Amino acid sequence: MIDSMDLDAATQKTHGNENRWDYLLGTTRSNLSLIAVEVHEANTGEAKVIVAKKRAAQEVLRSHLDQGETVKRWYWVASGKTRVTRGTPESRQLDLAGIVLVGSRLKIDDEE
Repeated sequence: MIDSMDLDAATQKTHGNENRWDYLLGTTRSNLSLIAVEVHEANTGEAKVIVAKKRAAQEVLRSHLDQGETVKRWYWVASGKTRVTRGTPESRQLDLAGIVLVGSRLKIDDEE
């Protein structure tokens, strides 16, 4: 990791009680130079909340990222037991939104 930002805290004043994504991380990986990480309970009812957080973050970032810069991957890290499993409607909802649920630990070393 080369840089990080607490996006939740940075947008708290302007976006109050709205859904806010947790963190942005800059990495040394060229294919994953900027990633987003949300640490949140992974219950089935929370998938739609996570999708809403991503959409809100994308809207905020649209005017703040340099031209051509994008978040390469959106990760959901479970704070506790993961109750969203593959093949469920929630899992498909996350796939469609481009969000990767990684369980309780994020390891980008093994990614292509």
